[in-house]
Amino acid sequence: MIRNNHFSSQQTRFKAHSENICGLIENSGILFRPYAHPTLMFFSQLSSGEPSDVLRNMMNYYQICLNTFNQGQSLKEPRALTRQAFARLHRWGVFEGFWPFTTHVWLIIRLQERINLRIPP
Repeated sequence: MIRNNHFSSQQTRFKAHSENICGLIENSGILFRPYAHPTLMFFSQLSSGEPSDVLRNMMNYYQICLNTFNQGQSLKEPRALTRQAFARLHRWGVFEGFWPFTTHVWLIIRLQERINLRIPP
C-alpha cells in the first residue's frame, strides 16, 4: 500500500511539474500539451527508482525555464535557456576540475547578463 501511495504522489508531482513547464512555454506563445493521457501510461511503466530521477530532472528543467522567463527572456531562445542551464550547473559545482573552460563560460554568461549583450547566431 505504501508503494502505491508513494507512486500516486509521484504521479501527482509529475502532472504538476508538466503543467507548470507547459504554462511557462505557453507564455512564450507555444501551445504544448503536458502529457498525452491523464493515467500517465509511460510514467507508470518506469521501474522503482526511475520516477524520482524523472521528477528531479523535470524540476531542474522547470527552474531553468522559470529563471529564463523571470529574466524577461523568451523560452524560444536556445541561448537564454543554455545560459541558465550552465549557470545552474556551475552553482552545483558540476564543472569543478574544468577550471579554464568554466571560467571562460561563466565570464561570458555574466558579461551578457550585465550589459544585455546579444551575440548574433
